[in-house]
Amino acid sequence: MTRRFCYLLLVAACSQEQADAYTVDTLPNGAVAVTNHAPSGWADTNGIRLLLERTIAPAAGSPGEIGSPDGVAMDQAGRIYVIQRRPHAIKVFDANGEFLRSIGREGEGPGEFTVGYIGVSGDTIALQDPGTSRFTVFRADGAVVQERPSVCCWATSYLDIDRHGVVAVPGSGGDQGGIMLRFRLDGTLLDTIALPLAPEVDKWWRASWTANGRSWNMRIPGPLQPALHSRYGGEGTLVYGVTDSAQLIVSRTGRDTVRIIRTTIPRQQITAAQRDSIFAEHLAGMEWQESWLAEGGRNDVPAEWPPWTTFTIDRAGRIWLGIPGPGGRVSTAQVFDDTGMLLGTVPIPRPDLLDGAWGDDRLAILDQDEDGYPLIRVYRVEQSL
Repeated sequence: MTRRFCYLLLVAACSQEQADAYTVDTLPNGAVAVTNHAPSGWADTNGIRLLLERTIAPAAGSPGEIGSPDGVAMDQAGRIYVIQRRPHAIKVFDANGEFLRSIGREGEGPGEFTVGYIGVSGDTIALQDPGTSRFTVFRADGAVVQERPSVCCWATSYLDIDRHGVVAVPGSGGDQGGIMLRFRLDGTLLDTIALPLAPEVDKWWRASWTANGRSWNMRIPGPLQPALHSRYGGEGTLVYGVTDSAQLIVSRTGRDTVRIIRTTIPRQQITAAQRDSIFAEHLAGMEWQESWLAEGGRNDVPAEWPPWTTFTIDRAGRIWLGIPGPGGRVSTAQVFDDTGMLLGTVPIPRPDLLDGAWGDDRLAILDQDEDGYPLIRVYRVEQSL
């Protein structure tokens, strides 16, 4: 049976219009399905704004210079941490962008790493090194708190930490497929989450050609095939979805379903010129020629952009679902609270912004200047609710 209700926002009671904005169903397996018909927090795009607050651009040759960055993190106080590979280090900046210190170095000894991605909570830094299958915890002053074995062969630009300070480390589970190890920030291993399986590929491309007296064959997914995305956060749950469906799944183990979040997203058409460009870019990405295609072709480019292409979870547990605009790049985000209720839509100032790192009321992202030097841009989350 469907139960219909609305949450207390800024008033003591809610209108029938708010109540009709979404429905909540309890499914036979006990999971809750939240189906959003309209925004419940704000009707226009002014509920939350992301405003560029500062650009942190350390001078070349200075102690704070950023070399070959792999990822960025931000703590609740607004301090920023950049993990880099030239030389290996975590660069720490205060909330005003002043360089504070470097942490770590290249190697396999205590406090060292070969490759890495990071997450931050309070004054604690978590670093996963898939190259050495090691999980390391630092204090913000650089002291090593704990090191322990983890998993290998999985690299991202972020390391997700929930509001209780539990870190989810993705990796390969062998026959189990993808897994996440959940660590406390003192290095204690809590449990293992199974990562969901990627969707089956519907359209394959196969190329066949002869070069240097040999025959060559290669097979890859066609353009804009549905992709699986997952993030960990909030109350310690895994959130995942496939880009061809306007819904997300909330899970505690990776195999169960706690909540289903459904929404409505108007689809954007792909123009004929865009389809030609997508086709050409897909070929160029593999250094192929059209004459080599033995399976697949221009007709495999879909007529519409996917309903969404990425999502992130902020420190308040809100889910930001990135919606492509007419050009196929993220231009807005639907924002959901931690119950799955659609709050409203937010303009996204740059297409890759949802790849950034959240503070309490800030969002930091790596960028480059016109000469290609790495820098950091910090956006302020301004709420008018």
